[in-house]
Parts: sequence; C-alpha cells; structure tokens
Amino acid sequence: GWGESVRVVACETHGANCLAAALDAGELVTLPGITSIAKSLGADRASPTVFDECTKRAAKGLVSTWTCTDEDAAGAAVRLSEDQRV
Repeated sequence: GWGESVRVVACETHGANCLAAALDAGELVTLPGITSIAKSLGADRASPTVFDECTKRAAKGLVSTWTCTDEDAAGAAVRLSEDQRV
C-alpha cells in the first residue's frame, strides 16, 4: 500500500512524462500526445489518485521525478534482462 513514508521515484520517458509535468505544474495536466516510443505503456494524463498521493509525499520530500530518453529506457531494459537472465 501507500505507507506514509513510502518514497516515490517516477521514471518516465520524454514525451510520456505526464506525472512529472503535473507535479511541476502543481495540477493535473494532459499532454498533447505521447511522442515516446513507449506508447502502449504511456498515458497522456496521470491518474488523479497517483497525483494526489505524490503531491502529499512531495511536501515531505518523498517524491522524485526522473525523465530519460527512449534510448536510455530501452538500453536499461536490455541491460536488466541480460543481468537478470530473463
């Protein structure tokens, strides 16, 4: 569950970074579209529940956002599968 001290690291690719955009704006925002290659995993708008929970935690310093390129995300997925032999 969402324990009071759970740290959130939101990792999104450029062009699918709706949660980072919402947290930066201080309100839910809708991206004009998903331009990342991660279209099937992306959302153009963060869930209101996730946004609310992250907003509460951000006030306590428990939320970080990290946005990377598609290439970095794909490379990390390949490295993870190779390292874990999955």
